[in-house]
Amino acid sequence: MRSIVAAADHLLGVLIDPARRERGMLWLIAGFIAAWTLYGVVSHAGQDVHYDVGQLVGVSRDLSVDFYHPPMSVIVAGTWFRIFPRAAWTSYLLVASAVALALWIAWKIFGDWLDDTKRVVALTMLTLIPLLTLQALKFNANTAMIPFWAAAMFFFLRSLATRDPLYAALSGLTVGCALLTKYWSIYLIAGLGLASLVNADRRRYFTSAAPWITSVVGLAVIAPHAYFIATGHRETLSYIGGALGAPPYESVFDSLWYIAGAAAYVVVPIAILAAMRPSREVLADLIWPSSPERRVVATLFWTPILLPALVNVVLPTRLTPLWTIPDWTLLPIVLLSPPMLSISRRAAVRVLALAIVVPIVAILAAPAVAVVQQVNHSPSERPHYQQAAREIDRFWRQRTDHRLRYIGGDSEMANGVAFYLDSAAPYFAPQMESSSDPKVTRLGIALICPAWKPDCVVAIDSMMRRYGGAREDVTEQRSLLGIVGPPARFAIVVVPPSS
Repeated sequence: MRSIVAAADHLLGVLIDPARRERGMLWLIAGFIAAWTLYGVVSHAGQDVHYDVGQLVGVSRDLSVDFYHPPMSVIVAGTWFRIFPRAAWTSYLLVASAVALALWIAWKIFGDWLDDTKRVVALTMLTLIPLLTLQALKFNANTAMIPFWAAAMFFFLRSLATRDPLYAALSGLTVGCALLTKYWSIYLIAGLGLASLVNADRRRYFTSAAPWITSVVGLAVIAPHAYFIATGHRETLSYIGGALGAPPYESVFDSLWYIAGAAAYVVVPIAILAAMRPSREVLADLIWPSSPERRVVATLFWTPILLPALVNVVLPTRLTPLWTIPDWTLLPIVLLSPPMLSISRRAAVRVLALAIVVPIVAILAAPAVAVVQQVNHSPSERPHYQQAAREIDRFWRQRTDHRLRYIGGDSEMANGVAFYLDSAAPYFAPQMESSSDPKVTRLGIALICPAWKPDCVVAIDSMMRRYGGAREDVTEQRSLLGIVGPPARFAIVVVPPSS
């Protein structure tokens, strides 16, 4: 433990030294990426990629297929896996890199608002939020928002302070990209708008070109997607509509649960603040800052977190604390910026030491996590995506020389398998239709269902009879460190192209 404290003390010295801190931060970011990529690889050694990742890669091969989120996460994942091999380790590298990019942006934001020691503690606080580490192990629309939200906040705050056209344009660009990642980012936009109004210098801001540049650039970024929806592609809007409609009494409970869950995710940063024994004056200034500039930051922080709970009471919808995953960039500023709060070097070293210990402990525990998952005898598709992909590819090649274009059946299974196939995109609409689908008839499709989901098996058998395909059942097992996992049986149907 003494060696860790010594390392933390040395690292703190590097990060508060203007001559060394930027290079030190790059090494720290690289270490963060390496540590959490390693944890993901080892802890999930008996698993394949998460089906969310497979879905993004599959959809990137054919953007005409149904997808219930805006396209940015698909674009990022598709680009990433054209550069890097399609493997589980590169999927963990992708999400760790996305979070690390957000941490680097946060470091830049903290430099504008905190002194050197607080700046280091602030970054450490973010690394102790499990949403950004232990729970950020799959790249999807949620984790894809993290760097875009951080960048949007950084450029917006700079634009608000300087009214510089470049910062204004970059603010619009990153806000637009955030909205194209997930519509949840509408709450970020609400936060930016309220923060602009709270700004003490709002008259000069709104009479400058900055807000209009931000608006024009942001609208230009989202315009192609808006056109895509307007011309009939409304899967994302249908997904939102399907999430509406909870009873009012449930919506109040859901909002309270959402707030409690969000607070639970940041219990460690809050505990760190509590350990500093802040005075009542500090706590009062934390809740509503005395400085107009800090009130802007507080408004930008609190709005995207609290507004969903309020909206949910009026317009009930599906709500989960997990969706706060991109919200926490400014939390350390809210907690640490009261000028009456001071942090000693000794306290900063202890916090930094904790941040060093957490990933070490996680990596040491990772093999045990993998073994527990391996011996879990509940039915699971995830360990068998790659094996199933090989069986599908073999069976498809036996039936036709054409390229496999679509994979369907059970949604989670098909998405996970798509990752390990070279050209297949997920396609689910036909299995719910009673009449033939021309696209399937012309191009063909492979379908897969776990045997423990009989409704799915019945559906693909119906498609086999409708389109004239063939079925094969396969049983797969996966071994890890000599431990053989439970067998899993799957039904595969291949419908060759009509020509």
